[in-house]
Amino acid sequence: MHRIKTEPDGGSLASPQITIITPCLNAEAFLSEALESVQNQDFKDIEHIVLDGGSTDGSLNILNTFPGLRILSETDQGSHHAMNKGLELAKGDIIGFLNGDDTYEAGVFTDIAMHFAAEPDLDMLCGGDIVFRQDRHGMRQVIDRRYRGEGGLALSELLFGAPAFNARFYRRRLFERIGNFDLTFDFSADRDFLIRAALAETRSISYEKPIYNYRTHSSSRTLDPRGKNKPAIAAEHIRMAEKHLGNSSLTKAWRKGLHSWRAFESLRLVLFCLAAGKLGKALGAWRNANTAWVEWIPTLLSASKIRQHRAKHYPNVG
Repeated sequence: MHRIKTEPDGGSLASPQITIITPCLNAEAFLSEALESVQNQDFKDIEHIVLDGGSTDGSLNILNTFPGLRILSETDQGSHHAMNKGLELAKGDIIGFLNGDDTYEAGVFTDIAMHFAAEPDLDMLCGGDIVFRQDRHGMRQVIDRRYRGEGGLALSELLFGAPAFNARFYRRRLFERIGNFDLTFDFSADRDFLIRAALAETRSISYEKPIYNYRTHSSSRTLDPRGKNKPAIAAEHIRMAEKHLGNSSLTKAWRKGLHSWRAFESLRLVLFCLAAGKLGKALGAWRNANTAWVEWIPTLLSASKIRQHRAKHYPNVG
């Protein structure tokens, strides 16, 4: 894994088609801005598939004002189920995923397509991302800027960081090779996919520029400033760690990292329950961790070391 320049070397290359997959449900407040960030790109060979989960607001009216979209509107089992359906429909060789409340940075698609064209064995490109909010006057305020080294598949980042699934582009064959999103994870199926990609030794490279803008707002499932879904996300991370710990071919580093992550997320879940005044659930979370208390000290020390590594090498990762 290595870092690449933002300008590919000279030469005439046939650019692959890009497919953008957008799951949305009642996203009218931000949907136009998301769609425009694709429509206004400098690259024109784009297929944009929108999977509407049965919106009851004005989302469908907005979608119908944008020419060229492939729209499927029907109830689904959540955003990752919609994304799986989008993958079945996709025709492009390069796949990107755009949430209905986020945006792409302007003018990045051509450069990204050229990198994939120049490197046929490349399966993932990992760019930077920006987290922002808008104040009541519509002014944009940047909260964080994040960039990733090691191709964006470093163990410490995938487990303890914010790996920013949407700030990446993927070769379609990667999904054919390692599978689509695991729908047993409601919030974190995209993180699970990245962990599987890393374990499969996917060739991924880091891109110097930010390519994706995450919007934080009160209706966001994962970037709600109040963090209402943090306990559910921590519980999913525990199950995810247990799932991958069942892989007999794990390296020593991955096994140690997953044990540490599981202990760390278990402790977070206990603390979330205590903060909410739910003592019974806190005790249940502790029991369900299936970790003897004497094992917590070494695993949490290991987790601390991994987090220190992350802070040193990825200082802006949340």
